[in-house]
Amino acid sequence: MSVVLKLLTAFFQVHAEIYGDATVSAIEPEDTAELVALLIERDADFAVLFCGSLFEFVHFLMDKDRWSGTPESYQAVRCILYNGLLSARFLPEGWPGKRAANIHHASRNGAGASRKHPPDLRERHPNTRQT
Repeated sequence: MSVVLKLLTAFFQVHAEIYGDATVSAIEPEDTAELVALLIERDADFAVLFCGSLFEFVHFLMDKDRWSGTPESYQAVRCILYNGLLSARFLPEGWPGKRAANIHHASRNGAGASRKHPPDLRERHPNTRQT
């Protein structure tokens, strides 16, 4: 459980750095797709942990009526995280980035956000493998 909390805490910190005071209960699909693709390219094992943790958090938000986004954005984010979890888990050894680019297609318009690249979440979680 502490790994999940550390991952979510890192996500909240990155979210606050990028979006300021924007609510974390309405995560944008395009931004999620970009982040997941970057994580898969950098460290597939870490991406599995991250996608699984955020997937459960988003489900928790909806289950407790805390999701403030649209039902469509909820479904899109869940789809992106699920596909990211599978893509990262089954990414062939030595094949970085090939499947990660496909994550963008799960977002609403297929384009990643044009915001600055998020900080590396692994820096905030000391128990992850650095590549």
